[in-house]
Amino acid sequence: MLLDQLVVQPPLLVLMFIFLDCTKQVLREIKPSYARTMSVIGPTIVTSWRFWPLAVYCTFRYLKKKHYTVALNLCSIAWTIHLSSRNRQTQNGKN
Repeated sequence: MLLDQLVVQPPLLVLMFIFLDCTKQVLREIKPSYARTMSVIGPTIVTSWRFWPLAVYCTFRYLKKKHYTVALNLCSIAWTIHLSSRNRQTQNGKN
């Protein structure tokens, strides 16, 4: 117990305070990004609720089991492209 308090705890406390200072700095820089994210998250979730249930339904209803993974991975690529283009539009709209 004494060894723990004398040897292990001081370096861990130093690391904790360094981590907290770094985190505070990063959070200050993230605030504008956080505000933009909060403004677009609602419409993105609604679009997700429209896209993914339909993609999953069509995959499981109309495809063979061996094609499920490929089909949903292709849907994931399409979804990522959609998110990327939406992100680009919101960035261009602000500039």
